[in-house]
Amino acid sequence: MTTEAIDLAAVKSLLERLRTFQEETETLSSQVTKLQDERDKLTGVLKAIESHFKKEIQTLEAKHEKALLSLQQSHQEELQLTMQTLTEKSEIIKTELTQRNNDLRAQLAKLQHSYQAVINRIRGIEA
Repeated sequence: MTTEAIDLAAVKSLLERLRTFQEETETLSSQVTKLQDERDKLTGVLKAIESHFKKEIQTLEAKHEKALLSLQQSHQEELQLTMQTLTEKSEIIKTELTQRNNDLRAQLAKLQHSYQAVINRIRGIEA
C-alpha cells in the first residue's frame, strides 16, 4: 500500500512538473512569436526608411545638379561657393541618414539576438 502511495505521489509530481513545463514552453513560444513579429516589423520599417532615404538622396542630388546648371549660366564664382555648400550639406545629410540606418540595423540585431536567445532557451528546456 505504501509503495502504491509513493508511486501515485511521484506520478502526480511528474504530472505537475509536466504541466509547469508545458506552461513555460507556451510562454516562451508566445515570446518567440512576439519577437518574430517585432523583428519582422522592424525589418519592414528599416527597409521603408532605407528606401525613403535613398529617394531623398536622389532628390537632393537632382536638385543639386539643377541648381549647378543654373548657376553655371550666371555666376561662376558664386557657383563654386554654392557647390561647396551643397556638397557639405549633402554629406551631412548622408552621414545622418547613414547613422540612422546603422542605429536601426543595431536595434534589429539586438532583437534578432534576443529572439535567438529565447529559441536557445526553448531548445534547452526541450532537451
